[in-house]
Amino acid sequence: ILISHTKHEYYTEGDNQEGYFAGKLCSWQKLSGKEVDKTTFERFMSYGKKEGFYGVEIDPAPPKDFTVLMERANDTDREKFLKMHKLAVQDLIKAIEENTYYRKTEKGNTRYELAKAVSMAHFTHFTSRGVEKNGVLTHDCQLHEHIVVFSRVVGKDGKYHSHTLLDAKYEKNHETLNYFDQIYQHRLAKELQKEGYVIEPGNRDSFTIKGVSKEVTEEFSTRRRKNY
Repeated sequence: ILISHTKHEYYTEGDNQEGYFAGKLCSWQKLSGKEVDKTTFERFMSYGKKEGFYGVEIDPAPPKDFTVLMERANDTDREKFLKMHKLAVQDLIKAIEENTYYRKTEKGNTRYELAKAVSMAHFTHFTSRGVEKNGVLTHDCQLHEHIVVFSRVVGKDGKYHSHTLLDAKYEKNHETLNYFDQIYQHRLAKELQKEGYVIEPGNRDSFTIKGVSKEVTEEFSTRRRKNY
């Protein structure tokens, strides 16, 4: 999982499905589960304009094996793979809301408090960023999600505050990000096993799917090969 400070217009990217709003704050505003529209998205982003903090982006992605199997599947099975991903994303969105804090300062003392309500938007993408090869920009298949956690949360006091999720990027051992990653990976592996796939240990606390060769996954990993 990657995390970054963001002001990206995901609804304009070519390979995405429609984005959807999520989080308790969006639910209060009767937006949760509704398709993202440009006007509302930009309004939510603008709440942090004064501080230059528009929110954070968290990007879960399955192992390459998963994407390769999904892209080679028939329409019915492809929908099953996509559903697995979406279920894992929903678990992650819940975990994000349950672990989003803000700073509260009173009488010179600052403490962290758990947010009461968070607003998010998430977008499903199917290809990686392009890599130039022989003068041609190519894109590998790579299912992934962009989860934008907007800057403003509602605190226990009923007031709006800026959350502190960006701090997770600077944790020494990235405990928060590793936790988010495991929430996503665990649900994905669980759903695959329900469908009869055999899961094996992979790199960086991820997993591989038995029967998908390393040669096949490497064929669709142009960006990673370029970084070596």
